Amino acid sequence: MNYIREAELYLKHYGDLKYSLNHINREITKLKWSGAPSDAKAIVIDDMPQGNKVPEDIMDIAYKLKCYIEMKKETEEKLEEVDATLDEMNEDGEQLGDVLRMWYIDRASKEEIAEELSYSRSNVYYQKDKAIKKFAIRIFGIRGLTAV
Repeated sequence: MNYIREAELYLKHYGDLKYSLNHINREITKLKWSGAPSDAKAIVIDDMPQGNKVPEDIMDIAYKLKCYIEMKKETEEKLEEVDATLDEMNEDGEQLGDVLRMWYIDRASKEEIAEELSYSRSNVYYQKDKAIKKFAIRIFGIRGLTAV
């Protein structure tokens, strides 16, 4: 596994992940209002035979709802981890988190990054390479270190 590449993918698709949360929230809302009886308090899903107590379409809705809620939780956790890691990377005064945020998430031009962070244009590339390695280590731990 190429951990540098994986780290870059997290950052490149950060905006898509944010957008996916909007989509997931819409789907959750639709599922909550799509036919569940108003008096249903809870649906227990287990493998014990109990007869046809709950209509199959309600079971499908409950399963889809569970899947979307899990996707939402996982996506939010990963976005929070990325945000926290980028913020932490700025704490040592090197602005490495800002370099990655501007390069991958904001897709700023190299000139904009250089001007904003007071780097030369060529130094932006050096700082980005340094930052992505550090990000990979912080996200993937010891396995990220092997990629550096």
